[in-house]
Amino acid sequence: MATTVTAPGSFAQAQTDLGQDYIFAVQAILEEINERTSVLQMMPLLGDLVGSGTDTVRIARYAGVGFAEAFTAMATETEQIVPTGWTTDVDTATIARYGLGKSETYQGSILNRADGVDLDLLVAKVPESVEKTMRDLMFTTMATITGVVGTASTAWTMDDEINLVTNFNETSGFQGAVQTWRHSEQFSDLAASLRNEPAMQEPGVLSAIQGLKVGGGAFQFLGFDNHSSNDVTASGADHIGAAFAPGAIGRVVASTMPLQGRVRDPSRAMLIPQIGLVIEWDSTSGTATAKFDANGWWGTALLSSTLFPQFRIRSIND
Repeated sequence: MATTVTAPGSFAQAQTDLGQDYIFAVQAILEEINERTSVLQMMPLLGDLVGSGTDTVRIARYAGVGFAEAFTAMATETEQIVPTGWTTDVDTATIARYGLGKSETYQGSILNRADGVDLDLLVAKVPESVEKTMRDLMFTTMATITGVVGTASTAWTMDDEINLVTNFNETSGFQGAVQTWRHSEQFSDLAASLRNEPAMQEPGVLSAIQGLKVGGGAFQFLGFDNHSSNDVTASGADHIGAAFAPGAIGRVVASTMPLQGRVRDPSRAMLIPQIGLVIEWDSTSGTATAKFDANGWWGTALLSSTLFPQFRIRSIND
């Protein structure tokens, strides 16, 4: 809603629309976090850990029904139908605490240039740090995928790429999209291999690979949405990327709602239960220092490869 500022213009009137409280409001931070993490396509895992007495959430699943089971032909008109069973299993995700803090002296705040780096600016950067943490957690989880395409200490080739596509195509019941996350060097290896493939001399593909920016948008090739990040896990002399159906990696958060009224200064603290985040301000007059602490409770988990096909992409780190 627009605010009419009457003369003389005052801080109190401008604060509603233009003040720092609005710029770094809870809703603004939540929207930015959701926007930044949406590209990861991690499935939000349902379940509330608040008051459960455990840091682990269990995600139930079942198999052996539906598309996995056909009707049985009856030998006679009156043969008795024998009921069949099914199988159940669970995936688990564990919550851990993550923290980020910044501090600044009173003198630094007083003498800092108007366009300098201060605590208000650094609070505005918290969503970027949340995205970075979620991405790192996803890459760590990716490295635990059992199925592997590619050879240790060997450059990624077009043959490996075709094998990767084949693995998904030959996975029973799989339909839909696939996304890959790889180190930039893995894409460089793919481009180098493509130059020696007579049947794949497509300038557009090579241009797309060479134009892929680290942390930028995806490019499509052979039905995959491909992303580049140099934060992809390294294992010995290898990069460990991955290809998976969206949702193969899930994220779980613990709501910070119970902290309402328990934080040091409720009037300034920002609680974002939907993302398991709380940001608090504090100051120490004895050392003339101000700071903020951001606490988050998050976890990631690899979900069933039966439901979400998934493969590691392994190649040399040279």
